[in-house]
Amino acid sequence: MSESKTNRFWAGLRDQLRTQLTRLDFAGEWELARLQVDVTGTDPWLWLKGQGQADKVYWQSRDGRRESAGLGLACLIDSTTHQHLGEALEAIRRQIEASDGDLRYYGGVAFNPGEEQSGSWKELGRFRFVVPRFEIRRLDEASTLSMVISRGADEASVMAQCLEQLGQGQYDPPAYRVLSHDVTPTRRKWCEQMDLLRDELGLDLEKLVLACRERIQCSAPIDALGLLEVLRRQTKQSFEFLFSSAGWTFLGCSPEKLYEREGQTVSSEAMAGTRSVGAIGAPSLLESPKDNLEHDYVVQDMREAFGKLEGTLEGIPAKSVVSWNSLQHLSTPLVAALPDTCTDAGILQTLHPSAAVLGYPRSRAWQRLQHYEPFRRGWYAGPVGWIGKDKAEFAVAIRSALVRGKALELYAGAGIVKGSDPLQEWEEIQSKLRHYHEALGIRQPE
Repeated sequence: MSESKTNRFWAGLRDQLRTQLTRLDFAGEWELARLQVDVTGTDPWLWLKGQGQADKVYWQSRDGRRESAGLGLACLIDSTTHQHLGEALEAIRRQIEASDGDLRYYGGVAFNPGEEQSGSWKELGRFRFVVPRFEIRRLDEASTLSMVISRGADEASVMAQCLEQLGQGQYDPPAYRVLSHDVTPTRRKWCEQMDLLRDELGLDLEKLVLACRERIQCSAPIDALGLLEVLRRQTKQSFEFLFSSAGWTFLGCSPEKLYEREGQTVSSEAMAGTRSVGAIGAPSLLESPKDNLEHDYVVQDMREAFGKLEGTLEGIPAKSVVSWNSLQHLSTPLVAALPDTCTDAGILQTLHPSAAVLGYPRSRAWQRLQHYEPFRRGWYAGPVGWIGKDKAEFAVAIRSALVRGKALELYAGAGIVKGSDPLQEWEEIQSKLRHYHEALGIRQPE
C-alpha cells in the first residue's frame, strides 16, 4: 500500500471511530466503553512498531490464531491501586462485567506476588494489568481496531484529540553493541550449589527449580521491539508477549501454558523435562528416569491444584514429547470443568507457581528457593496474559527478558531432582538462553 493510500486508510478509520464517539452517551451507566471498526488485513505487530507511545502491549497465542497489539492506557490496575493480587483480579472481573463491549485486561504477575519488587523490577510492581487505549486484535484472518473510553476520566473532545495521533508511523531501530555480560551464579558456583541441594532431595523436598540471571550492558538503549522481532523469527509454537511503559519492557517467547479458560472449562499442562534435540548418546526423554521423575512431580502438583479448585478433571492422557526450537520437553495436558463460583482470581493463584517453575512440594520448595537462589526473580516465571469476560489465557513467563535502557536481564532455570547432573543442568540453561545470545551476537558465558 502506497503512503498516500495508507494515510487515507487511517484517516477513514479515525473518521469511523470519531462518528461512534459522537454517538456515545457519556451519561450512561457503563464504566468503560469499547468502540470498534474492522481492519482486516492490518498486521498488529507492524502497526505497534510504528507507534511512538511508551505504553505498549503485545500478545500472540501459541497456536498463532490470536494476536493483539495495544497502545496507551485506558485503565490501569496494579499494586499501587490494590494491595493484594486477589483484590486486583476481582476488580478486573467487576470492571469487565460492567463494561460496554468485549473488554480485555493485559498484564502479568511477579513470580512471588506477595513480595515487594525492588531494583530493576520495582517499576513493574507485584502485578500490573492494563486496558489499552487503542488495540488491534486478530483472530485467524479477521482483525479489528478498538478504542476504549473511561466514562469517569475521559471526554469526547480529549478522545477526538487522541484519535489524531493514531496511525501507521515509521520504525527506526537504534544501533548498539554489547559491552559486557555476566551470569549469576557462575558455572562453578552453580555446581557447588547443586552438590549441596542433592543432599536434601528425597527427604522433605523432591524437586527444586533453580534459575540463572544474566545481565548484559549495551552501548546504547536496547531496541526491545527489534529484539522480540528477532526472537519471533527464531522461535515457533510460543506465546509471544511484550509489556512496556516509560523506562522498561518485559518480553519473551514462552512455550509453556499456565491455563486457558473458556467459560468454566480450563485447560492447562504439565511441562517439565528438557533435552536438546539430537543429543548424542542420550536416551529419549520418555526413557529418561530423571526427566520422567521431574515431570511426574509437576503432574502431581497440578492434580492437587485442580483438586483445591474443586474441578472435575478429564482423563489425563499419557505424557508425550513436544519440540520447541532446539529443545524437547515432556508434556501432559490437563483439562478440567470448574464450578461457577471459580474465577480467574482463584485459578491463577492456585495454579501458580507450579512445580515446573518452583518445585515439589510447594511449601518446602518456597523455603529452600530463598536459600539457594541469590537473586529475586521479579516477573520471570510469573503468569502473563489476558483476562476477558468469558475467556482468559495465561502463559508462564519463562524464556523472558527485562529491558531497561542500555541494560538487559535474562533468566532461565532447570528442575533439580535426584539424579540431576550439575553440568548437564547448566548446559540446559545455556540452551534456553541461546536464542537471546544469538539475537544480540554474543558468545555463551563460560
